Amino acid sequence: KDDYGIGISGFQLGSCYYSMWQDEKAFGYFAEAEPYLIKADATGLALNLYNQFWQNTMSLKRYDEQLLQAERWQKLLDEYCLRNGLSEEDLPIYYCYCAMSRACAWMEKGELKTARKYLDKVEKYAQGNKSMPQVLLLRTQCRYEELCGNYASAYRLAEERLRVQETFGVQLSVIEAQETQARLLLKLGRGKEAALLYQQLLPRKDSILKWTMASQLNELST
Repeated sequence: KDDYGIGISGFQLGSCYYSMWQDEKAFGYFAEAEPYLIKADATGLALNLYNQFWQNTMSLKRYDEQLLQAERWQKLLDEYCLRNGLSEEDLPIYYCYCAMSRACAWMEKGELKTARKYLDKVEKYAQGNKSMPQVLLLRTQCRYEELCGNYASAYRLAEERLRVQETFGVQLSVIEAQETQARLLLKLGRGKEAALLYQQLLPRKDSILKWTMASQLNELST
């Protein structure tokens, strides 16, 4: 019945399921862990939880829950800064992620003006900050431009994201970035290029998913 112990174990389990793309299970553990970590005053762990929790919630398309989550996240950040004599400028990465969660939720709800307000904050926090994961920023900017109908701008951002993504060597992430490119090519009326890209992507994606599933089953058996 230790708040910290329950909180950290739930966070770890949520992280494991999240990394295995089992979003429903991950969500349940993250949601359970969140209040325990806050009650235990484990602010650092709670902030790390939110960094994964918002992307997990977004994968499930629970945008209203994502916005409520961001309010709790913002409150935790503000209270931490108040207690320690800090400001937003001292914790730009944490505030950046929180604003990004809000921007993404609002844009998927079709509220593009509100989303733009938070995206401006994201870009401000990320400016000149080398520790900010550029892939997430580019993905968010690309999606915003796509929803605004600016497909050429979105495609340029998708190309830049792919260049950054390829340096990490995570094949599923590269494939997801290329799927975005293919979708935008279709919207730009470049159907032949999109079809060729999809043709290249599908067998690679199937192969990686089969290998991943086999690997997970082997681990489970062990």
